[in-house]
Amino acid sequence: MRNIKSLEEVKDGGPIFIYGSGLAGRMMLPKIEITLGKVSGFIDSHKDGIIGDMPIFSFERFSKENKEPSRVIIVSMYFKEIWKYISNTTNIDVYNAYEIFLDMQRNQHRILNQIYELS
Repeated sequence: MRNIKSLEEVKDGGPIFIYGSGLAGRMMLPKIEITLGKVSGFIDSHKDGIIGDMPIFSFERFSKENKEPSRVIIVSMYFKEIWKYISNTTNIDVYNAYEIFLDMQRNQHRILNQIYELS
């Protein structure tokens, strides 16, 4: 697992999946797609289904169905536990982008505070 400070650090090649279909993963989806291209779906330890038009794969289903090398971007505060859970999986490059999400949140709060101070 690579801890990244920027999405530009994610290497080219293979479909992109976001591990974590909660608020953080969903908030990062547009940023990831703008920077890296189309996301193929979410992976989640506890869910399987759909959010909007985006599939959510349980990790068990993902590991059975996904046959090509993929990029998995973890966007969850539980990144250490997720890494332990998926670390033996072959065919995936794993990136921890939770710090990027936190930076995005801090920037949004800073902007909202500035707007509030102006009013």
